[in-house]
Amino acid sequence: DLLVRKTDLRAVDDALRPLRYERDAFSKRQEKLYARYHFAHTYSPAVEGPDIDVHWSLFPANFPIPVDYAGLRQRSTPIDIGGIRATTFSREDTLVYLALHGAKEEWRRLQMIADVAAMVAAHADLDWQACWRIADQWHACRKLRLALHLASTWLGAKLPPNATQRVESDPIVCVLARDVLRRLQQFADRGTSIFEYSRWRALSFDYMTDRIRYTWRTVSAPRLEHLSLLNVPLLPFSAYVPIRLVHDYV
Repeated sequence: DLLVRKTDLRAVDDALRPLRYERDAFSKRQEKLYARYHFAHTYSPAVEGPDIDVHWSLFPANFPIPVDYAGLRQRSTPIDIGGIRATTFSREDTLVYLALHGAKEEWRRLQMIADVAAMVAAHADLDWQACWRIADQWHACRKLRLALHLASTWLGAKLPPNATQRVESDPIVCVLARDVLRRLQQFADRGTSIFEYSRWRALSFDYMTDRIRYTWRTVSAPRLEHLSLLNVPLLPFSAYVPIRLVHDYV
């Protein structure tokens, strides 16, 4: 996964094509609509190699997460990957992002909880005040509390007293955690698509306004499949909202 500025997407595409990486071909109109609701392009190799997800955002548009990308880049730290110098999130940003990513995916894999537990165990000097400050700025305090609850309750992660108090202060966290456990014990249907409405996801947001935004954007935002129903170049994308509502729900 690579996070790039939206203005750099063309340069990234130009760099990956000679390496025989390809992605879905879109018309200009399809490309514009896709960028309105999605958050990444997946490049697949023509020969052997890993898929590369090129992100211009950390979350799809239906997730009202006010990520401070300037601060994220300012706090980024250098890392060496196979002799290549790159940058990655700070430890505090990483922990908050793990909490957000887990909630986005409804914690459908135990690996996601193990990532949080390992992060807490590996960094005893984690700046917890910075973690909560970032989570508050991104409207993700409940998601962070849930992540820490799952990691400490199920995998024995040791939390500082202040973090434990914060986790225990939110009764909704236990409700969300019970549902995660129920779904993890199933062999299938552990989570829904990020583009489908989920009451669990709505409940994971800190504020009622964010729950309303998430609900409306998720049920109303037109996608490529709706464009294919009536691809009229002069029709604005906003006109596809009622088309989607009728097609998907009526």
